[in-house]
Amino acid sequence: MWPIMDSTTTGCVDLDQGAQHVVGYYPRYKHGCGANVFDKQPFGRAVFWQSRAWRSSNPEVDKSMKAFGLVGWSGSGCTDLLIRLIRYYRLRNLLVSTVKLASVRDDEGVISMESRRLRGAGCEQAVFLRPGEWHSADEDFSHTDALAALLRKMTPVDLVLIEGLKEITQPKLLLVHPKLHHQLENTQLLATACPNVVGLVAEEPTAGLNALDLPVLKAADTGKIAAFICRTCLVPVKAEVFALPGQHAR
Repeated sequence: MWPIMDSTTTGCVDLDQGAQHVVGYYPRYKHGCGANVFDKQPFGRAVFWQSRAWRSSNPEVDKSMKAFGLVGWSGSGCTDLLIRLIRYYRLRNLLVSTVKLASVRDDEGVISMESRRLRGAGCEQAVFLRPGEWHSADEDFSHTDALAALLRKMTPVDLVLIEGLKEITQPKLLLVHPKLHHQLENTQLLATACPNVVGLVAEEPTAGLNALDLPVLKAADTGKIAAFICRTCLVPVKAEVFALPGQHAR
């Protein structure tokens, strides 16, 4: 049975003078059929959805949430890895929320589709952040400030995965597609520009990637990537969590 969710299970936060849009959707589930009804919310506010049943049964979760970033060039597979990680963690009873940088070109339909994918994978909360269309490009507004405001308002979970926010100080993995030569040539530049890159994700290690003196994880090995993130963020999990018999990440 799907949980019933309503406006009493959501929270909102305004960002500095609307300098960023924060877009969120929360579902209301109907008993018996599981049909989703999406309530659109005004831009400029963050809307979070959360199961009341989870909140009441998990009071022991640490309020200082662990957060980890995924960054990379367009087409490097960040969203695909994000979905796989959510599914992997949920199979092992870890609660995960996401903050995702949306493009200014993404309309409500695109964001709604992404929101459904994240929730379908088992995401607890899905928050989308995108630049305000009416502000000039040189206006000073930090992704770090926006993320800090969001994390203070989000319901506590074991881990928050953040996609696309390159300038935040949280540890992050840089995804590289070895078949795209311009990415290999600019990986050093991006790794230097993004603070606190702690590892690389690629289809196969190459001499160019190994020269960066960072751990290189295979993109297809969801389990090792998930374990690496937990070790880096000091997420308190038992070792056997990542070695369940008969279960494999996809």
